[in-house]
Amino acid sequence: MLSTSQIKTTLSDSEVLDFCKKGYLIYPATVAPEINRRVVDYVNEMVQVRPELRAPRRSGEIEFHLPLLEEEWFVENVLFDRRAAGAVRSLLGQDFTLPIIISDHRVETPLPRPGSWHRDGNYVHNKQLNYLEVFYHPEDVPSEIGPTAILPGSHHLASGPVGHYGSLKGTITLDPSVAPAGSIFIMSYNLGHRRTASTSRGQRHLFRYNYWRTTPPVRDWVVEPNFDFRTADYEFFDRPTTRPATRDCNDAAEMFFLAERKAPSVRGDGRSMLAQPAQGPRWRRAGFSRSQHGPTHLAST
Repeated sequence: MLSTSQIKTTLSDSEVLDFCKKGYLIYPATVAPEINRRVVDYVNEMVQVRPELRAPRRSGEIEFHLPLLEEEWFVENVLFDRRAAGAVRSLLGQDFTLPIIISDHRVETPLPRPGSWHRDGNYVHNKQLNYLEVFYHPEDVPSEIGPTAILPGSHHLASGPVGHYGSLKGTITLDPSVAPAGSIFIMSYNLGHRRTASTSRGQRHLFRYNYWRTTPPVRDWVVEPNFDFRTADYEFFDRPTTRPATRDCNDAAEMFFLAERKAPSVRGDGRSMLAQPAQGPRWRRAGFSRSQHGPTHLAST
């Protein structure tokens, strides 16, 4: 069996920072078509011969906890997909854990009412990048059968998107134009999401599983030679939240600094060293004076 210690990092400084700002990564059609077909055939057979795998949810929907971790072909081709696993390795460090449960959120459609905006259970709101949630689509999920919608940047909201909200500006729907069959979607465990409404009779598969960190954060992803923490852009202009831009900018910077082990609390003179969106040079956005150009320990290493 493969080990996570064998996985190489694939994300660069800029890509890790982009994840910290938006809270997600998408790898479209990264799993081979023959593996996708095998996954669907497998789950369709298992739900018939292993009814004990059925796990009713409080929402009234059904999920199936599948023993796919016992299937080496699944582990090798889905969990160890080079692009997706390399991203997880970059974000969670060496020796991150493999999932302990793989669930298929199997929905019979139509369901004319969309699901509520939510974060999945047992989330912890902080800026530490210790957990990731993953969605895998073995089949296309067209709009007629209710693909998942996500709210970029919502992982920074303390309360999350409120469940009774309807359509929200800035959402991304994981339909085939964004996440065709074989796509792997990696997100912060705190990112808000929901099932959209469906209008056609069919069946939707959504495989869900989690990874978490086992080693202290360190900047061991792909280091960009010219990346400078003092001039990097921590602002997410397309954020859908109504918070002041400074809050989102600070939160993204704090998550990024914690992910690479730079303490983001205070500078030597006691003022915040978190990023500040503003007009003018980016050193000003980071809260530094023209003469200081930021604390020396934030310089590229």
